[in-house]
Amino acid sequence: MATKEYGTMFTNTLQQLSAVPGAEPDSELLAEVVVLMEECATPYLMLTAFRYGQPSGSTLLQNELQGVFAGEITVDEALANIQAGLETWYEPFQK
Repeated sequence: MATKEYGTMFTNTLQQLSAVPGAEPDSELLAEVVVLMEECATPYLMLTAFRYGQPSGSTLLQNELQGVFAGEITVDEALANIQAGLETWYEPFQK
């Protein structure tokens, strides 16, 4: 595992979040993102469990987020559309 110092250097050099716990970005924007991530954790499942069928979770998420950002649909509608897309092939959702 990398050190906190390495994580901080990674973050500040590349202006990307580090997976190393305790890495502290110099950038105010990245620091704000870190706080938001701590307050509102994002599940990793969208990129792992739902990438093996079609439509993939990533494709569904990308398409639905565009609609949300454009103001064409609500977040709840986007979530329902993602769920419906995954239900077409993901067996645990077909019960």
